[in-house]
Formats: sequence, structure tokens, C-alpha cells
Amino acid sequence: MEVVHSINSNDISCLPYITSIYISSIRAIGISSSTPATVLNSLTIQFDSYPATLSVSNFLNVEKITFIGSNLDIIRGDSSKTGAITSLTCESNSIPDLSNIQVDSVSFTLGTILKTQTLQNFGTWRSVSLVTLWSNYLGGYSFPYGLLEVGSGLVELHTNYKFSPLSGQISLSGLTGVKKIQFLYVGSFSLGSDFPISDYPSQMIDFTLSGGTFTSIPSFNTFTNPGTIFFLDNIITSTSGLPSYKPFASKSLKISNNNLVGTIDESYCSADIYKLNLSGNKLTGTLPSCIYCYLGDEKIFSALENNAFTNFEIPATPCLSINPLFKIENSSHVSLKGVNLGFSASNVVSRPPLLWKLITPSSEYSAEYSSFNGYQKIEIDFIVPGKTWTFSLDDSVPPSIKTVTVSGSKLTINGEFFTQNSGSTFVSLDSISCTISSLSFELIVCDLPSPISSTHSLLNVTVNSLSTSVYISTENGVYLKTCLSCESSRGVCNIVSGICECFPEFSGEYCGGSVIKCKNDCNNHGSCNTTNGQCHCDFPYTSDDCSLQTCQPDPDCGGVDNGQCNLKQGKCECKEKWTGQSCTSPAIYASTFSSNVTESGGTVEISGWFGPTQGDLIIKIGDNKCDIIFFSQDLVLCDLPEGSGKKYAEMTTTTNSEVSSWKSLDYVFQYASKPPTDLCVPKCVNGKCVNNKCQCDKTEFEGLDCSSPIKNNTPPTGTIVDNNGTSIIYNGNTKYQIFLISIIELDITQNPVKNFPLSANWKVIESNQDTGRTIFSQLINNNATQLNFTVEEVSAKNYPNGKNYSFAGQDFIVSPNSLKIQFSMSNYTYFNSLNTVKLLMESSVSSETKDECNNGDASTDTQETDNTLNYLSISKDNKKLYGRFIDKAISDNRETLISTKIESKTNSSVIVAIYLPHSKNVIIDPDFSVLVQPSFVDSCKNSKNNWLIPVVIVVPVVAIAIIIVVTVIVIKKNRMTIKLRLNSLNRSMSMKSFKSKS
Repeated sequence: MEVVHSINSNDISCLPYITSIYISSIRAIGISSSTPATVLNSLTIQFDSYPATLSVSNFLNVEKITFIGSNLDIIRGDSSKTGAITSLTCESNSIPDLSNIQVDSVSFTLGTILKTQTLQNFGTWRSVSLVTLWSNYLGGYSFPYGLLEVGSGLVELHTNYKFSPLSGQISLSGLTGVKKIQFLYVGSFSLGSDFPISDYPSQMIDFTLSGGTFTSIPSFNTFTNPGTIFFLDNIITSTSGLPSYKPFASKSLKISNNNLVGTIDESYCSADIYKLNLSGNKLTGTLPSCIYCYLGDEKIFSALENNAFTNFEIPATPCLSINPLFKIENSSHVSLKGVNLGFSASNVVSRPPLLWKLITPSSEYSAEYSSFNGYQKIEIDFIVPGKTWTFSLDDSVPPSIKTVTVSGSKLTINGEFFTQNSGSTFVSLDSISCTISSLSFELIVCDLPSPISSTHSLLNVTVNSLSTSVYISTENGVYLKTCLSCESSRGVCNIVSGICECFPEFSGEYCGGSVIKCKNDCNNHGSCNTTNGQCHCDFPYTSDDCSLQTCQPDPDCGGVDNGQCNLKQGKCECKEKWTGQSCTSPAIYASTFSSNVTESGGTVEISGWFGPTQGDLIIKIGDNKCDIIFFSQDLVLCDLPEGSGKKYAEMTTTTNSEVSSWKSLDYVFQYASKPPTDLCVPKCVNGKCVNNKCQCDKTEFEGLDCSSPIKNNTPPTGTIVDNNGTSIIYNGNTKYQIFLISIIELDITQNPVKNFPLSANWKVIESNQDTGRTIFSQLINNNATQLNFTVEEVSAKNYPNGKNYSFAGQDFIVSPNSLKIQFSMSNYTYFNSLNTVKLLMESSVSSETKDECNNGDASTDTQETDNTLNYLSISKDNKKLYGRFIDKAISDNRETLISTKIESKTNSSVIVAIYLPHSKNVIIDPDFSVLVQPSFVDSCKNSKNNWLIPVVIVVPVVAIAIIIVVTVIVIKKNRMTIKLRLNSLNRSMSMKSFKSKS
């Protein structure tokens, strides 16, 4: 390999915009010339094992420098040059002089043949803020004393190498700017058995030392700032035991994996025990109760494990030494004080809920409140060790005695409100004081000077100035309570409960007051204060008669954009895009699926509503999971594996443990495949199928399936659009009707939610004879949704060859002298985001008079594929009405699959249901034709001519819009007559009346 002696600016002058250089595996004697004029962001040079000397002064225009090699000498170079380097990383046998060079960070690996005389150059690193020193040399190097002279510039100091024996104590106080120090695996870092550091930087927050050989525990009084103190994996013994925790109570102290002996005393009860770690030592003795009672907390347990405490086990039952006292300090502040109360506010949960704060470990918590909303008591749970205390919130409630048990001279009194917010509790029996040995909100245990001698004694419990007294007796061996002063004319005494049971019109402890009834008896959801007639409602009921119920767990139901609380039912009513108990789970749905994915798989584009975040949204199409590659709240792209045919789809997502799901009820996706060109529905009878359309023998047949023979001598034909929107065609004795019945909104179970009839409400808003177009309109859904119904004549004059249309990738022609009907719906609001819409359309045929030549009963027939309707037919008097339906829609400007089904049918009519997706804009496109059957005859003896009427209806929908095209072809001596009446006509008018007007 060629020896590279130098790299100068000419070597890279042809690269004026270069920002980063990496040079690998070179052999260099030195790099002595200046770096290029341009500033390099990064320069990395990897050397082989040959020696190299590098001058820092030659790289002052480089921000980040990395030298890789085990035999390098990094020197100052030209001392007259000044500049800055952001980062310098290397392994070197020399410590360079960095005088007048600004370096933010230096990471040095000390070489195995370090030139120790260069260690003094550490004192020149005054501008370095972060220093990291490494070495794998087992012999060790001296402590970097020079760094102690750099002053306030150094902020962080990290060493990771073995120090050689020290000659005296080390003072770190001169590093006035240092905040963090780490001395790792220091080896012989001690003065005999003593800790060698005398004092620390005044600004230091974090200090870590590991692998030392000192045995005495350092004095923590020299640490002046709160922060972390870690002495890990040393051999600290401290035969005198742990020092008191108070001098360093604000520190996070970790002295793990040492040889500490002794015990933990009571001073540690006032420590933040979560910031203490003494695991892996040789501590013994008994843990104080303040810690022992909370060993069920995993953090406390792990911080003390691997020692030899005599009581290091999780208590089987809650400690009796935990003694909290609740107090209402003022109108906005409460406190919880006592002994052995633990070390974390998150361990304290109360009902009604309060946000507790730890004031003093083991002894005091506080919380703020605004109102207790009628609560008379508060329950406070300590999660660890699993115990609940109850306290009074209403100092006006007297103690309530429920049962009394006597055992010798010991009384056990059960009830409630035995403690109040402040003051003392006293118990006496026949004026003899009973000394309380155990007291809680619901229990008093006290001791008399001697056993009870009387069979009928007066028991009194006083809390502050409120007293309750009952008589207890030993009658039949059972201690009964007797009411003291129950007025017999107003109530009776229950000697079991010791409470006066007042007659309905009276109230009070002794039935001395009159009853004021509460409104609606508080609806059995609270208690009535009969002295003032006010209800105290049970949670979560509210209002003056407890008839309303707040929603739980979130009274706001996710906020105004998500839902609102129905206070009568206590349940959240979610808005369209949200669901769940608190309206916080997105009510996901899909409206369209792209259909251009081939059978080999690909990316599917899905529109709909998927929630504000992707979370754990899962999409399945058929049996395959579709992996999401792009997500927004209304559009998702996902990769679908190979497959074929039509597929159902489903989605699930989980929010706050609530699962929201959506599943299509019909096929919504189809793998794209090359369509056949010889498939005609219905099949061609007298012609051939070309590009899925019948080509008829025009000299003899015509129509959708070439089954209609061409006939002459047809009578005049009239077309009427009634005020209810019905298209009516009269010809001969036959009448054809095609009209929209209603729009029905369906829920996820296909049950109707809303039904909007579409007849009898149309109003003409535009009529243009030149274009042959008339527009009807109506409003539904509380006038929020507008419907437009347009009738347009495709005249032979304007379109002699028919009018071209295109829908969902298919082109077709509407024949001349046809009617095109458009129905549109806009601004429709769904009751639920999972709901869809069903459109009902009816087609029927009837005869005004009997056709003697072509007399036959009406009949209907349908054909379905993949559970969706392909076409239907209605036959009458040798004429047949065909309806053809494609299984695609344009939804929000995207193609998607839909389904069409038979809602109901008779011999003469069919009601079709077209199921539309949940979306803002939808277009669908069925078509209809009326053809003469081959058995049709023009005339017969003693009869008039019988006539042919082909009708074609094409139905696209814009914004849930339906376009119906009615084609009327009447052939009589090469003449065609189409009349469109836009005025309101009676649907029951006779054929005779119609002919006279024509």
C-alpha cells in the first residue's frame, strides 16, 4: 500500500461544496497542511497500525473530527493558529495542548504507551465543556489532575479507566462549572481505606463512582445541591452503620452492591424512600414500620433486597401502626396526617376523588377541593398495604350507634361518625369513663374499670359537642338499645336499633319535629332531610329530586365534539363519529374501496372515518389482513396480498380498552381482472354479443336482448310526470310506471332508523322547454337535506344518434326520444357513522283494457349473482320490462361495490332496494327496457292494432343522486311522438281522457 505523507487543500479543491470526508485504511506519517477553506461538517480518518502524528491546528475548520487508530500521537501543532472544533474523538498516546482552541466535546482513549509528560496538557483544556476519558490499560494511569485547573468551562467529566494510587486528597471545588461527574471502574482510588475526595463543585448535581477500593462511607454533608449520588460496586463497609438520612434527605442516593453493614433507623422514615437504593449489601436488623408496612410496593422492595433484614417480607395483613387523621384545614384545603403513611401520593386514593400531594414522607399529605357536593363522609384507600379509612365531612352529623358487644369490662361499639374533622371522642357507661383503646370512623373499642354489673345501663358516645345515648341491657343475654326520649304520641322506639321510628307527619331524632317532604321522595336515589325537605343524592345522581344521573366515568362524554350526557338516563349520547361508554372511541367505518388492485395483490385505497390516530387499527379484506402503509383520519392505504373475486371487509380498533369495529354486510371490494367481452345480460336471442352488448339483426329485431320483433303501425304515445314524481307511459291498453318510493336510513343491524317518503311533496323550481328539462325539489330531515328531481328529454332533434354517457368506467348511449331522470340528495346527516342508506324504487305494469290479441297475466322474474341483483323482468301481454343493475357506485368520487336486492315483488310489480355506502356523494346507474316478446302479434280478427313500447331507464345518482332515463321508441310510419306533461295530472285518469288531450 502506498504511504500517504500528507493531505492538503489542493487534494480536495475540486470539491468546493463537500461537507463530509471519510478516509479508510491509510498509512500516514503525518497530515501537516491546512484543511480546505470550506468548513467540513465531519472528517473521519481510519489509520492502520503504523505510527502517525496529527496536529490539531491543521483541522480548525472541521466541526466533527474522528481519528481511528491505535498508534497515534495527537499534538497541538502551530500554536499561533486559533479556532474551534465541535467534537474531537480519537485514541492517542499524547495529550494535546488545546490552548486558545474552542472545543465543545473531547472523547479521548488513552493509548497503551501514553507519554505521561503530556498529562500536564489537561490544564490547557479550559474551553472544553465535555470531557470523556477511556483506557483499557490494566496498569492504570494517574488521576487527570490537570483538569482540576480548567475553571468554569468544564460542565461534564467522565472517566472510564483505572487510576494509579493517589498521593493525597482530591478537591473538586475548583471545577465551578461542573454539573455532572462520573468516575467508573476507578480501581485503586482511595487513601488507605478512606474516601479520597474532600469536597465537590458547588454547582454539581449528579455524581457517580464505581469500582473503588475505599471502605469508609463518604460524608454526604459536602453535597450541597439536590441530585443523584451513586456509589456502585465498591467495597464500602461502614462498620458504624448508616448515617442519619436527614442531612441529605433531598438527594437520590444509591449505594448498591457494596459491603454496608448495620441497620436502617427511624430517620429514614422522613426520607423519600423511592430515591434510596441500598440493595446488594450486608444490612441486618429490623426494618422500621414506616418501611416494613410498604414492602408490598415493588419499588421499595427492590431497593432493599439482597440484604439480611429479619423482617424482609411483605406483611400478610395491613399494619396496625398506620394511623392517618383527616382534617379540613380551610374552605379549599384538606390534609392527611399521622405516622407510617407511606412515601407516594399515588398510593392514596379517595372517594370523593381528590388529587393528593406528598408533603412529608410517612407523615403528611395535602389536597385541594372546591366542594364535596353533599358527601357526608370520605373514604381513603392506601393501595399498599390495602387498607381503607373513613372520615366525616360533616361535623353536624352526630355519632350513630348500631350494635354494642360486651365482653367483661371491654365494650365494642359498631356504628359510624365516631370521629369528626376535629376534636375528641369520649365514651361513658352510667357516667363511668370507658378508656378508648381503638378508634375509627365505624368502630370504638374501650375498657371500663370493672365489668358491667347492672342489667340496664346508659351508654353515651360524644364526638365534639354531639352526643348519642342508648340504654343497653342483658335481657335474654342479648344487648338491646332503648331510645332515650322518643315521644310516644309521635313515634315508637325500635329497641333493636335504638332509633325512634316516627309517624309519617313527624321527624327528628326523638320525633319532635314536623316532616317536610322531599320532592318526589328523592326518586329512591337519595335520602331526604325531612327537617328542610332537601335531598342528599346518592352518587352519581343529582338535581333537587335526584332524578338526574351524571354520566360515568366521564361526565363530559369526551367533550362537546364527541358527545353529551343524557342526564335522564345517565348515559353518553355520542355524535356521529364517536362511540363507547364515554364517546372517546372512534366509530370507524369505510365508505369506498379502490377496485384497481390486481389478483397478484397491491395497494388498496380506503376512504371513510378511522379516528384521529392509527392506534392498533386492523383491516381485513376477505381472509387477508391489509397492512397499513399510510393513515389519515379519512383515508387509509394498505397492502393486500394476492387473491381473486369479490370480498367482504372488516375493521377493528381499541381505545381505552373499548373495541370499535365495522363490518360490511355485502361485498365491498373486488380484485381487478380482465373482464369478458362476450357476456351479455340478458342473453342475446336474435343477435350476437359484442363487447358485452347485443348487436341485433336490425331488419327484424331490436331491444336489450334482440328479442323484440320490429313492428309498425303503433298508436300515439304520451308520457306524464305527475306531481308525485312518478313517470307514467301510456300506449294502447298498457301503462308503465317507474317511481322512487322512499329513502330509508339503516343501522348496523339493518333495522330502519329514519324513513323519508318521496311522493306527493315535489315542487317545480325550474322548467325550460328549449332544453326539455324540468326540475322538482323538496326538503327532508327537518329541512336540512335538499332533494332535487330532474326530468330531461333526450330529443331526436338535438341527439339524432342518442346521447353518450359514461359511468364507473363503462360507456353507454341513451337512445333518442328518451327521458333522463336525475335524483340528488345533499347535506344528509346520518344518525350514526355506522349507518347506511337504502333507496326503494318501484317498477310496475298494468292494462287499462283487455288486449284480445296479446292477453296474458303479468309475471316477474329476477337473476342474482354474488348475492346481488343483476336484472329483473316484468311480463304483461307479450311485453317485458327489463331492469339491469351494475354492482358499482361512484362514492365520494371513487369507485366502490354496492348491492341491489329485491325488497318485494308481485306478478305485476317489483320493489328494488339499492344499498348505498355511508358517504357524502354517491352515484349509481341501473337501466330499464320494455321489449315485445316474440309471441306478440300486431292485430287479430275484430280487434285494433296492438302496440310496442320499449322503455329504457338509466339511473345515476349524484350526492346520493339517482338518474333515471326512460326511452320511449314508438314506430308508426317512421314517425315518433313523445309528449311530456309537467303539470300535475291525476294518476287515475282514463286512457280515453289522455287520448283526447293528445
